[in-house]
Amino acid sequence: MSDDASQISFFDPHVTDRYRHLAGFLSIEAAALHELLVACECYEAGQAVVRLMERVTCDIRDLPAMRADLNLVLRNLAEVGAGVLDRAWTNGSAPADLDAAVRFYGARLGDLSARL
Repeated sequence: MSDDASQISFFDPHVTDRYRHLAGFLSIEAAALHELLVACECYEAGQAVVRLMERVTCDIRDLPAMRADLNLVLRNLAEVGAGVLDRAWTNGSAPADLDAAVRFYGARLGDLSARL
């Protein structure tokens, strides 16, 4: 756990609310997000999603670490280019609307990150 996490009260309603929004999103979208990141060759970001899910599943509210993992995923999504999308489409590991999925997850995770 990071040093900042020890200073966060688990009973702080703002922390609980911010955590709950992220946990809710991940409970629905983590598997699809992970698949998207793997299809886009963003393996490190895929592992960040796994870490986020582990923290949510174990109720570890280390917001600074979660924020860092979210930022890693966001950076990777922002760097997905046409070449990566073409390779994913060519090898059949991605749906035809992969570019829309990248934009959707980037926007939604950006919103959640801003709340953390």
